[in-house]
Amino acid sequence: MSPHSPLAAYFAVSLQGMLGFLLFSSKKIFRLSSLLLGIFILLFSGLQKIIILTIVFGNNLWESLNLFIVQVTSEIFKINNLDINYGYILVGAYIFLHLLAGFFIGNYAGKLPEKVRYYNKIIPTSIEVIRQNRQREVSVDSQLPLLKSQSLLL
Repeated sequence: MSPHSPLAAYFAVSLQGMLGFLLFSSKKIFRLSSLLLGIFILLFSGLQKIIILTIVFGNNLWESLNLFIVQVTSEIFKINNLDINYGYILVGAYIFLHLLAGFFIGNYAGKLPEKVRYYNKIIPTSIEVIRQNRQREVSVDSQLPLLKSQSLLL
């Protein structure tokens, strides 16, 4: 354990490990498991940051943020609707972005085994083609001195 790592980081990694273990215990549904893991991990990460901010700074942070946004919108955009809680909108957008990123990352991770199988089929043949081309180059290079000497004789 590092003294520079926050306790929340250990909690997050432990939660991710347990969730991954539970989701991947059945290897039959790999794509769904990786999608759910990506979504849940990023959702928990976003929620954890919001919870830590609330614990450290209290509700005063959200109230101050709301007052700031109300003041800015009333001065710049001339919007005087005080019924909107902008803190909730920001938190909702933040969580939504985490969910969206989790969806894309989980979807990509679910496709990785197929991509690995595909490239395993292609790469050995590509390596063989490269090896054959190098052997041809070596055989041509080894014949160059003979060709030069024959051209001098002509």
